[in-house]
Amino acid sequence: MQETKGLLEQIKLHDKLVIRVTSNANSNLPDEVMKILMQPHRKANYFFAFMKQGSLTHKVDLKDLTITNGQLFFVVPNQIHTAPAKGKDDIQCFKMSFDQNCLSLLPKQFLFLLNPLSSQIISFDHNSGKRVKALFEILNQMLHLDNDQKEAEIILAHLNSLLTEINNAYFRSVAREKAETSRLSKYIEFQIAVETYLTEQYSMRLLTIFR
Repeated sequence: MQETKGLLEQIKLHDKLVIRVTSNANSNLPDEVMKILMQPHRKANYFFAFMKQGSLTHKVDLKDLTITNGQLFFVVPNQIHTAPAKGKDDIQCFKMSFDQNCLSLLPKQFLFLLNPLSSQIISFDHNSGKRVKALFEILNQMLHLDNDQKEAEIILAHLNSLLTEINNAYFRSVAREKAETSRLSKYIEFQIAVETYLTEQYSMRLLTIFR
Protein backbone atom coordinates (compact mmCIF):
# COMPACT_ATOMS: atom_id res chain seq x y z
CA MET A 1 0.00 0.00 0.00
CA GLN A 2 1.43 3.35 -1.06
CA GLU A 3 1.58 6.01 1.67
CA THR A 4 1.22 9.66 0.62
CA LYS A 5 2.25 11.59 3.72
CA GLY A 6 4.18 14.66 2.56
CA LEU A 7 3.26 14.17 -1.10
CA LEU A 8 0.93 17.17 -1.31
CA GLU A 9 3.60 19.34 0.31
CA GLN A 10 5.78 18.65 -2.75
CA ILE A 11 3.16 19.77 -5.29
CA LYS A 12 1.29 22.49 -3.38
CA LEU A 13 0.57 25.80 -5.13
CA HIS A 14 1.03 28.19 -2.20
CA ASP A 15 4.03 28.92 -0.01
CA LYS A 16 2.05 28.97 3.28
CA LEU A 17 -1.02 26.86 2.50
CA VAL A 18 -0.80 23.20 1.55
CA ILE A 19 -3.42 23.39 -1.19
CA ARG A 20 -3.64 22.53 -4.87
CA VAL A 21 -6.45 23.27 -7.34
CA THR A 22 -6.17 22.35 -11.00
CA SER A 23 -8.20 22.12 -14.20
CA ASN A 24 -7.54 20.21 -17.40
CA ALA A 25 -5.28 23.02 -18.60
CA ASN A 26 -2.84 22.86 -15.68
CA SER A 27 -3.17 19.47 -14.03
CA ASN A 28 0.15 17.95 -15.11
CA LEU A 29 2.01 16.17 -12.32
CA PRO A 30 5.51 14.68 -12.18
CA ASP A 31 5.67 11.08 -13.40
CA GLU A 32 6.75 9.81 -9.98
CA VAL A 33 3.68 11.40 -8.36
CA MET A 34 1.31 10.03 -11.01
CA LYS A 35 2.78 6.57 -10.51
CA ILE A 36 1.78 6.69 -6.84
CA LEU A 37 -1.72 8.10 -7.46
CA MET A 38 -2.56 5.54 -10.14
CA GLN A 39 -2.00 2.76 -7.62
CA PRO A 40 -4.05 2.12 -4.47
CA HIS A 41 -2.73 4.61 -1.92
CA ARG A 42 -3.71 5.84 1.53
CA LYS A 43 -4.78 9.47 1.37
CA ALA A 44 -2.98 11.83 3.74
CA ASN A 45 -5.10 14.81 2.68
CA TYR A 46 -8.56 15.78 1.46
CA PHE A 47 -9.24 15.34 -2.25
CA PHE A 48 -12.11 16.62 -4.41
CA ALA A 49 -13.02 16.21 -8.07
CA PHE A 50 -15.80 18.32 -9.63
CA MET A 51 -16.94 17.06 -13.03
CA LYS A 52 -17.79 19.80 -15.52
CA GLN A 53 -18.19 17.46 -18.48
CA GLY A 54 -18.00 13.71 -19.01
CA SER A 55 -17.64 10.97 -16.41
CA LEU A 56 -14.84 9.32 -14.46
CA THR A 57 -14.67 6.33 -12.13
CA HIS A 58 -12.58 6.55 -8.98
CA LYS A 59 -11.96 3.64 -6.62
CA VAL A 60 -12.28 4.30 -2.89
CA ASP A 61 -11.89 1.62 -0.25
CA LEU A 62 -12.17 -1.00 -3.01
CA LYS A 63 -15.46 0.42 -4.35
CA ASP A 64 -15.91 1.96 -7.81
CA LEU A 65 -17.56 5.39 -7.70
CA THR A 66 -18.53 7.11 -10.96
CA ILE A 67 -19.13 10.86 -11.14
CA THR A 68 -20.83 12.53 -14.09
CA ASN A 69 -21.68 16.08 -15.24
CA GLY A 70 -22.16 18.49 -12.35
CA GLN A 71 -21.30 16.02 -9.60
CA LEU A 72 -18.54 16.20 -7.02
CA PHE A 73 -16.55 13.37 -5.47
CA PHE A 74 -14.48 13.61 -2.28
CA VAL A 75 -11.99 11.51 -0.33
CA VAL A 76 -10.91 12.12 3.27
CA PRO A 77 -7.59 11.25 4.96
CA ASN A 78 -6.85 7.57 5.59
CA GLN A 79 -9.19 6.29 2.90
CA ILE A 80 -7.72 4.11 0.17
CA HIS A 81 -7.97 5.85 -3.21
CA THR A 82 -7.03 4.88 -6.74
CA ALA A 83 -7.18 7.62 -9.36
CA PRO A 84 -8.81 6.75 -12.70
CA ALA A 85 -6.77 6.13 -15.81
CA LYS A 86 -6.52 9.06 -18.22
CA GLY A 87 -10.02 9.74 -19.52
CA LYS A 88 -11.29 10.81 -22.89
CA ASP A 89 -10.20 14.15 -24.33
CA ASP A 90 -13.68 15.64 -23.87
CA ILE A 91 -13.61 15.17 -20.07
CA GLN A 92 -13.36 18.41 -18.12
CA CYS A 93 -13.02 18.62 -14.36
CA PHE A 94 -11.52 20.51 -11.45
CA LYS A 95 -9.40 18.76 -8.83
CA MET A 96 -8.61 20.10 -5.38
CA SER A 97 -6.44 18.85 -2.53
CA PHE A 98 -5.61 20.40 0.84
CA ASP A 99 -4.36 19.16 4.19
CA GLN A 100 -5.81 19.22 7.70
CA ASN A 101 -3.75 22.26 8.64
CA CYS A 102 -5.30 24.26 5.81
CA LEU A 103 -8.77 23.12 6.83
CA SER A 104 -8.17 24.13 10.45
CA LEU A 105 -7.56 27.74 9.38
CA LEU A 106 -11.15 28.10 8.20
CA PRO A 107 -13.67 29.76 10.56
CA LYS A 108 -16.16 26.88 10.70
CA GLN A 109 -16.43 23.12 10.57
CA PHE A 110 -17.87 21.19 7.65
CA LEU A 111 -19.81 18.20 8.84
CA PHE A 112 -20.00 16.56 5.42
CA LEU A 113 -16.29 15.72 5.79
CA LEU A 114 -17.31 13.31 8.55
CA ASN A 115 -19.48 11.68 5.88
CA PRO A 116 -22.29 10.76 8.30
CA LEU A 117 -24.58 9.69 5.44
CA SER A 118 -21.92 7.43 3.87
CA SER A 119 -21.99 9.00 0.42
CA GLN A 120 -18.94 10.42 -1.32
CA ILE A 121 -20.72 11.68 -4.42
CA ILE A 122 -22.63 14.98 -4.20
CA SER A 123 -25.08 16.45 -6.71
CA PHE A 124 -26.02 20.13 -7.00
CA ASP A 125 -29.08 21.99 -8.19
CA HIS A 126 -28.63 24.40 -11.11
CA ASN A 127 -27.83 27.53 -9.11
CA SER A 128 -25.54 25.95 -6.51
CA GLY A 129 -23.75 24.06 -9.28
CA LYS A 130 -22.98 27.34 -11.04
CA ARG A 131 -21.62 28.85 -7.81
CA VAL A 132 -19.46 25.80 -7.12
CA LYS A 133 -18.02 25.91 -10.63
CA ALA A 134 -17.30 29.65 -10.29
CA LEU A 135 -15.51 29.16 -6.95
CA PHE A 136 -13.35 26.38 -8.38
CA GLU A 137 -12.48 28.66 -11.30
CA ILE A 138 -11.48 31.50 -8.96
CA LEU A 139 -9.30 29.29 -6.76
CA ASN A 140 -7.71 27.67 -9.81
CA GLN A 141 -6.91 31.05 -11.31
CA MET A 142 -5.51 32.52 -8.09
CA LEU A 143 -3.29 29.57 -7.28
CA HIS A 144 -1.72 29.56 -10.74
CA LEU A 145 -0.74 33.23 -10.80
CA ASP A 146 2.88 33.78 -11.78
CA ASN A 147 3.38 36.61 -9.29
CA ASP A 148 3.16 37.02 -5.54
CA GLN A 149 -0.56 37.91 -5.44
CA LYS A 150 -1.63 34.62 -3.88
CA GLU A 151 -3.12 36.21 -0.77
CA ALA A 152 -3.71 33.46 1.78
CA GLU A 153 -6.70 35.20 3.38
CA ILE A 154 -8.54 35.57 0.06
CA ILE A 155 -7.82 31.98 -0.90
CA LEU A 156 -9.11 30.76 2.47
CA ALA A 157 -12.23 32.93 2.11
CA HIS A 158 -13.07 31.36 -1.25
CA LEU A 159 -12.25 27.89 0.06
CA ASN A 160 -14.61 28.52 2.97
CA SER A 161 -17.40 29.56 0.56
CA LEU A 162 -16.79 26.52 -1.65
CA LEU A 163 -16.89 24.06 1.25
CA THR A 164 -20.05 25.75 2.56
CA GLU A 165 -21.75 25.16 -0.80
CA ILE A 166 -20.58 21.54 -0.81
CA ASN A 167 -21.68 21.00 2.80
CA ASN A 168 -25.17 22.35 2.11
CA ALA A 169 -25.54 20.25 -1.04
CA TYR A 170 -24.36 17.11 0.76
CA PHE A 171 -27.08 17.27 3.40
CA ARG A 172 -29.70 18.52 0.95
CA SER A 173 -29.15 15.94 -1.79
CA VAL A 174 -27.94 12.90 0.12
CA ALA A 175 -30.50 13.21 2.93
CA ARG A 176 -33.27 12.79 0.36
CA GLU A 177 -31.95 9.31 -0.34
CA LYS A 178 -31.27 8.27 3.26
CA ALA A 179 -33.82 8.76 6.01
CA GLU A 180 -32.40 10.49 9.05
CA THR A 181 -32.93 8.65 12.33
CA SER A 182 -32.31 9.53 15.95
CA ARG A 183 -29.52 6.95 15.99
CA LEU A 184 -27.85 8.69 13.06
CA SER A 185 -28.20 12.04 14.80
CA LYS A 186 -26.47 10.71 17.92
CA TYR A 187 -23.69 9.25 15.77
CA ILE A 188 -23.19 12.61 14.04
CA GLU A 189 -23.09 14.39 17.41
CA PHE A 190 -20.38 12.02 18.61
CA GLN A 191 -18.31 12.54 15.46
CA ILE A 192 -18.69 16.31 15.76
CA ALA A 193 -17.46 16.24 19.36
CA VAL A 194 -14.36 14.25 18.39
CA GLU A 195 -13.68 16.40 15.33
CA THR A 196 -14.08 19.60 17.35
CA TYR A 197 -11.49 18.48 19.87
CA LEU A 198 -8.99 17.46 17.22
CA THR A 199 -9.36 20.56 15.05
CA GLU A 200 -9.06 22.85 18.08
CA GLN A 201 -5.68 21.31 18.85
CA TYR A 202 -4.52 22.00 15.27
CA SER A 203 -5.85 25.56 15.35
CA MET A 204 -3.98 26.49 18.51
CA ARG A 205 -0.69 25.45 16.94
CA LEU A 206 -1.39 27.22 13.64
CA LEU A 207 -2.47 30.62 14.90
CA THR A 208 1.06 31.95 14.44
CA ILE A 209 1.39 31.07 10.75
CA PHE A 210 0.30 34.46 9.46
CA ARG A 211 1.64 36.58 12.31
